[in-house]
Amino acid sequence: MKCRTIGIPLAVLALVPGTLFPNVRADTPPPLGPPQASSEPNGWFDLALFRRAMEQYGDAAIEQSGGSIRWAAGGNPNECGYDCVQPAMVRWTRRPDRPNERFVQVDGRLSFEVDIPVLPGRQVDVDVRLRAFCAGWATGSGKLKIFVQSSMPWVSEDHSWVEGALDFLTPGDLSGAIAAGIAENLPSSSESNALEFPGFCESIGHESNFSGGGDWTLDRIVWDRRTPSPLPVPMGRLVIEFQSVERFEVPEWAEKPNKEVSFIFYANGRPVQFPAAGYETTLHANSVLKLSDTSISVPRPASDGELQIIVSDSYGAGRWVSYDNGSSFGLGSHKLRTTRTALRPVDAVPSGVPGGTKKPVPTGISEFEISYRIRLGGIVAPPP
Repeated sequence: MKCRTIGIPLAVLALVPGTLFPNVRADTPPPLGPPQASSEPNGWFDLALFRRAMEQYGDAAIEQSGGSIRWAAGGNPNECGYDCVQPAMVRWTRRPDRPNERFVQVDGRLSFEVDIPVLPGRQVDVDVRLRAFCAGWATGSGKLKIFVQSSMPWVSEDHSWVEGALDFLTPGDLSGAIAAGIAENLPSSSESNALEFPGFCESIGHESNFSGGGDWTLDRIVWDRRTPSPLPVPMGRLVIEFQSVERFEVPEWAEKPNKEVSFIFYANGRPVQFPAAGYETTLHANSVLKLSDTSISVPRPASDGELQIIVSDSYGAGRWVSYDNGSSFGLGSHKLRTTRTALRPVDAVPSGVPGGTKKPVPTGISEFEISYRIRLGGIVAPPP
């Protein structure tokens, strides 16, 4: 059995100059899926469409500038190979209080040469990121979704910003403009910067020619579409019953101003909330709340799989635990405490530390204990 506190640190997200994407570190539940796509996937997205949409956006910005900007050498994503659009990579989310999942990420960059009075002869870059998810894969009804995210233009030489000078590079929602360019070649799409593909997915992966020095125009994101089985195979299940929540007394400096709280529990990615979505319940210190209608049924994992349980509360605290076949997937009764971080005031810094200024100390607070039971469920057929 593996058990981890879900840290909610008061961290600063350090942005690297000229980029959009912060580096984040936290103790988070490891991803359980979706599985890697098979060697013969029946769903795919050609990354040439992503490159083409980026190029279309850049061409439109160049035309709009009236000759003030042009493509930098190697800056056109439809011509640069892997120099300005990196090969696809499998990443995973790092959410502290929810199930994490694997996804495919592609990072690209648009590079322009600028010839205007405030920025003569400078190179201006725009970072663009594409992420593909098999969203909801754990429920058996995953949807393949692609999201496009972009940075503001930035000046590569000294990272200085000139207000208003680069307006021609941001005509409205840049991410939405690129996503719209992709959507023109797809059968279905939704939202401004998110694309959803028809059918259901049950895996995700990518095919890249980067290591073999092959044709980068053939790179693609791939997945396996879920197809109904003509003869469903019965499958054993585990039932996780969340039975009660006990609230402990905490120091006055760590108390929340209100006593209302809600909880979300997950078992292998499948959620149940108490009370119902949009509601909270009042729970005072040193009291126990009996839960109802808070059980989750999941397929029994394979012999090399695991059962992952996450408990979280609306105060931003959580805890996760996993059980493998060696522990019979946790059959029996258990307790799990959520932990959050609060600032403990101190009279002064410890003796011997120069400065002598007062400062708060981040301290872990365990406030709620969830009792739950894991039992064997019935034999049922998987969804069609």
